Amino acid sequence: MPIEVNIRHDCAINENQGAFIRHKAAAIEKEFPDAEFVRVVIDRQRNTFLASFEVQHKGMSVVKSEADAATFSIAVDAAFMKVEKQLRKHREKIISQHQRA
Repeated sequence: MPIEVNIRHDCAINENQGAFIRHKAAAIEKEFPDAEFVRVVIDRQRNTFLASFEVQHKGMSVVKSEADAATFSIAVDAAFMKVEKQLRKHREKIISQHQRA
């Protein structure tokens, strides 16, 4: 599964932050093996970081989440938790539909 990381507006990240982003994206791949790609966008606007996750999951539209925070890691964690929650909710919905049929 391809993992794409985009950095916008001259937002410099170091190797540890890049590894942190890839670790979060790999966690999505591990828990949701039907995910086709993950795109992470990091932006900095004034004093806040904006993190966005986009996940294309097999058989559904792109799931997106955004979060902003004063620190890089909090923004990435918050966006990751939102997209993970959306993917879990979708998976549970599909499972419950199969059980009803």
